Formats: sequence, structure tokens, C-alpha cells
Amino acid sequence: GRTPGHVRMVLDLRLSPHEKSMLGKFCDIDCGCNGHGVCSTDTNECVCDSGYTLRNTTCEPISLQSDLSKCPICHYGTCVKANCRCWAGYKHDADKSCTVKTTANNDGSKIGINLNGVVDWSTQWAFVDLSKQARYWIIQHADNLNTLYIWDLEEPISLRPDRYPAFIPKDRKLVTLMLRDVKQKWPNGVYHVFYDGEGFLDFGMDAKLIDQTEKFKMKINVSLSLIRDNGIFMKIQKSNPNNPIRNIRIVMDGYQDIYEQEPFHQLFLERLSPFKTIRFMPWTEENGIIKWSDRTTPETFSHRKGVAYEYQIKLCNKLKTNGWFTVPYEASDNFVLNMARLIKQELRKDVNVYIEYTNEAWNNFFASGKYCAKMGLEQNLSEDSLTAKNLYYSKRSVEIIKIFKSVFGEDEKRLILVLGSFTLMPIMSSRILEYNKAYESHSNIMLAITGYISCGSPKAIDVVQLNFEQLFEKCDQDLEKMNSTIKQHYDIAKKYKVDFGMYESGSGLMELSVILKNQETPGATNKYIEWNRREEMYKVYKDYYKMFDLYNMSANCHFANVDQPSRYGSWFLLEHQNQIYFLILEEILVAGLGLFLMTWTLISDF
Repeated sequence: GRTPGHVRMVLDLRLSPHEKSMLGKFCDIDCGCNGHGVCSTDTNECVCDSGYTLRNTTCEPISLQSDLSKCPICHYGTCVKANCRCWAGYKHDADKSCTVKTTANNDGSKIGINLNGVVDWSTQWAFVDLSKQARYWIIQHADNLNTLYIWDLEEPISLRPDRYPAFIPKDRKLVTLMLRDVKQKWPNGVYHVFYDGEGFLDFGMDAKLIDQTEKFKMKINVSLSLIRDNGIFMKIQKSNPNNPIRNIRIVMDGYQDIYEQEPFHQLFLERLSPFKTIRFMPWTEENGIIKWSDRTTPETFSHRKGVAYEYQIKLCNKLKTNGWFTVPYEASDNFVLNMARLIKQELRKDVNVYIEYTNEAWNNFFASGKYCAKMGLEQNLSEDSLTAKNLYYSKRSVEIIKIFKSVFGEDEKRLILVLGSFTLMPIMSSRILEYNKAYESHSNIMLAITGYISCGSPKAIDVVQLNFEQLFEKCDQDLEKMNSTIKQHYDIAKKYKVDFGMYESGSGLMELSVILKNQETPGATNKYIEWNRREEMYKVYKDYYKMFDLYNMSANCHFANVDQPSRYGSWFLLEHQNQIYFLILEEILVAGLGLFLMTWTLISDF
């Protein structure tokens, strides 16, 4: 049967004169339609979608073209409704352009942040367009079939280059989910739906149609619930193969006219503004990314496995943050070259660029670790798998920074090569830096490890049985041991005259066996979550970050910013984006060095 509250939307299948010319293959490369048109079979030029117009051989929003024609050159800003909105660190000059320097919220800060992934269950309000965090397509039986309900038929789906369905198979529909199990921690109200193409589009669960008076536009009302079938359910029942449904956008009310120019939610930006560096590893798609054409682009459906580099750059521009970018582990030299060119061309010039080859290549838990071990053994770098893995990682990292340096030229001083290592194995740091004198490959190199607060990693059964006073004593007792481990890596960095930092830090209080073996001790998850939430954690953070500052780190990126705690850990500074908190921004002076410690103390759960 149909889900209660499910609404069926029927789109007009009649062709307008404009749409009759929208035939032929999708042209994301040949015609340069920017994902908003098709190639004309007669002229091989773009025939743009509704709401877009051909300008300089590409399809641009009509409203954006109008805005740009009225805006001055914004320089360090974005043109929105014919006015320049200045980026952090700049303000308007007499001509209303953004050229006058001013202070930014992160001036003087040394603390960075990892972002949480853009997924359908996230409570992080990154994008105002919900389609960016949609679950990937699931194929189901069509509604009119009297069959046993199966959530996922697991049949092949034919996708376009932009990952929208090329067509819907007979007796089938494609569905996806958004805002799933977010526990009502997203804004309710009106969302504006925009789309291109022809077919049948449906919404359900917590979403109801309230307006469909304009073609290619509709409005839904979202009222998030706590029942089992919660969130936004969207499906494509039919789609014209010659003009398929695509380019779906589901935009928060208030952003419907500016989401192209201002894709990020304002509260998301405000919460990030005090951080100096953003590490985009959780926003990077790695698996299966080899060629530049494999990557996620701004026009790609769903960014749940990786957010387009263009958006990563745009966020750095907006906030004046250093960008810490991840190169996928199988990426070709051509991919790296194009990535370097994009960053150099689009990123503002007053921030630094951290370049890291993959994530935790030392860790066999990840595909990147297995890949580096395989490549190291194939290239006979060592007969030992772990050593071969480390040496290949070092070798490839040097190859990548050379490509970036060739692109940046005289501006290469902005580039920082990150060499990541395993905190519990200092010998790995020496091995990675020493191989072929990697430490001499670039003038700005940072050895990076993790700095997780584990409080001695007590057994889960002990966590359940001990009281919180006893647990926090373990945090105090573990401080010196952690200090000793960090100092070994720091001394190695000093030996090879490279900088030192942390790619991830923060609370690591969780049951490791849940991640490694999917085994959970009864009562442990709730105890770990409560342990992380207690006010005493403020002192723990303060003590640990004061210790970190002894090492004058170039960057220290907390993991991570916003999401719900779970059996997998309480890694996040905020549990949801609009959590009400006291922002504690303290300057700790140690040996004349300034460190800004940022923690959040919950005062109510909004």
C-alpha cells in the first residue's frame, strides 16, 4: 500500500516550442551546457533548460545573468541580487566592491575543523538545497503493481553523467530519502522544488505538496516527525528518455532566489567562522575516482559520497579559511593537475592550501591503506606490506606536490604538503619522511598525526561500571602518556626540519569493537555519550589543548563539527546545527604563543 501522507505530483508532459528542440544526447562535455541543457543535433550547441539562457557558449541562470550585469566587480565577494556580499576579511569600498581589508572571525586562530559528510541523516545544515545530501537512487516496483513490497530490488540503474536516471525501466520507479532520522533537528516549513525535464515526480513521508501552479516549480511543506517512516521520500515514477527529469533542487524557504550564489546555510557559516583551517577529507569522494571526469561536480545528483571541489573552494573563499584538500588514492596525474589548476584559479589568494594524499594510508581499515600496500608491493618498495605501504604513500605524496608546484609557480609558498602518520608508531613518521629524502621535496611540509582524547582507552565494561569521577580521573592520568607519544613525533619533525600538526583531534571516547567487529557492550553506548556530554569535559579539552600548544602546531583540526552521537562515537562539537550553546573562545598563552581553544557548553537543546 501507499505510505500515509504520500502525495503524487503529475508533471505536464506537453512540449513547449522551446522544449521540442531539447533532443539529443546529454552534453556535459561536448557543448559545455553546464548541466543545464542538451546538445542540438543540428548545430551541436546548447539548448538550455527552462530558467537558463545561453551566454558565452554555456547555460547560465537568467537571474544570475541579470544580477551580474548590475553588479560591480566584487573581487573578494559574491554578487547576490545585484549587490556584492563581501567575504570574511573584506568590506565594501566607495564603489560597493569588496576590496577594503578588515578583520575576520578566525584571525589569530590556530584551530581547524573537519567537516562531517553530507548525508541524508546528518544534522549539519551545510547546503540549503537538500538534494545535495540525498541518498543514492533505489529501484522499486512501480506503484500500480500488486506485488510484495520490496525496499530495494537491487537491479541495474542506467544513469547519466550527472547521476540522474537516463530512463525509468518498465514497471519500476526510483526513490531516494532526505532528512532521515534527524530527530526533528532540521527546519520545518516550505521547501521550493525546481527541476528540469518531463515525467512523474512524487514526494511523501514528512513532505506534502502545497503548490504546483508553475511548470518546473513546486512547493512542499515539510513537517518532520519521529515515527518510523520519517524524513522526505522522493521518487521518479516516469521520465521521458529524450528529456529526462534531472537537476532537481529542494531549497529552504528564504534561499530560493539565491541558492546558486549562496549555497550554504547562514548558521552553518556562522558556526565555522572562528576556525582557521577546514579539512575536507569527509567531503572527498575517494572510491573509484581515477580520472578528472569521475569526480563529483556541482551539477551531480547527491554529494553524499563526496562534495564537489568547487563547493569546498567556495566555502574557503566565504570564510577566509585555509583549505585542506584530499587527493583520492587512485587519482591519476591528470586528475591532480586539473585539481591544482582549479584550486589556483578559484581559491582566494590570502589563504593557504594544504595538500594531503588520501586519508590514513597507514590504516588497512580503509581502502586507501589496502591500495597503498598493494602498490608498494607491486613496485618492490619493500617485501614487508606495512613498510611498502608507507613508502608508496611517501613516494606518491611527493609526486603530487610536484604537480601542484608546477601549477602554482611563484605562488608555491602557499602550498603545504601534509604527510600523515600513525600516532602509535613514531617509526612510521621517520620512514615516510626519510624515503628518497621526502622531507626535502618542498619548502613547506607538515608531519601530521591524530590527537584523540581517549582517557587511557578503558574497556567498555569498565566504562559501564565506573562512576564519572573515576572516568575523568583516567583522562587526567592519560595526559602525560599522550604527551610523551606526541613528543616523539614532534622530535622527528624537528630532526627533518618540517612543521608539525594534527589532522584530527578531539574526543575519541567510544567502544572500538563496535567499529572493528560490530560488537557492542550492553549499556556502553549511553555511558560513552553521557561521558562526552558532561561539563567536566571542558576541563579535559582545556588541559589537552594546552598541552598541544606546547608543540607550536601549524594546524590542529578537530574531528568534527556537527552530527548526532551514536554507538560509533561522539566525535562532534555540536549534535545539531541549531544547538544553543555558550561559545568559549579562550586565548591560552604558553611561552608567548597564542592558541584559541574552542569548546561548546550546552545550555539547552533547542
